[in-house]
Amino acid sequence: MSTIIGGTYGGYGGYGGYAAAPTYTTAAPAYSASYAAPMASYAPQMSTGYAGIPMGYGGMPAMDAKVIDEQKSHQTTLLDNQAKMQSDAMKHQYDAQVKMLEAEAKRNIDMTTQMVNQQLAQQTMALEQSYKQQTMTLDMAKSQRAMAVQQQAAHMSAQAQQYQLQLDMQKNLMSAYSGLAKKDGKTDKGDKADKGGKTPVKK
Repeated sequence: MSTIIGGTYGGYGGYGGYAAAPTYTTAAPAYSASYAAPMASYAPQMSTGYAGIPMGYGGMPAMDAKVIDEQKSHQTTLLDNQAKMQSDAMKHQYDAQVKMLEAEAKRNIDMTTQMVNQQLAQQTMALEQSYKQQTMTLDMAKSQRAMAVQQQAAHMSAQAQQYQLQLDMQKNLMSAYSGLAKKDGKTDKGDKADKGGKTPVKK
């Protein structure tokens, strides 16, 4: 260690306290939607000297190895803490944005599902109405055809009955005419026997 020259530096004798540590921001940096890490450097600048430590030869500060290690450890701890805070902030923002995306996706899925279900209900109702209308038309056509068949069968039955009546009437007339003809034939034979002057012989 270099010899201490008499006098004071900064109003303090001997070794002074640590130089003021560099100031670091603890606020979470703003991240873009692509989650790109900020471009600012994390590495803090170490102090080039300590208050009360005389400058060595060539303008370089006379520094103790233990003090350098302590400052290095201190600065490394600050760097790790700042990096952890920024990493936690990035993770928090990432989780929040993922939740927002999931909520938006769920909302879109729910809206799409509701729209599809409405379209399905409308199309099903239209098909049902068309089916009922076709079924009603088919039933009406079937009823009309059945009625027409019944009417035609009734008409044909009436014609058959009328034809049978006509046949019966003709048969009756023919029977009656045949009976009259036979009766007239017997009468003519009796008249001819009387005209011949022959009297039937009684036994």
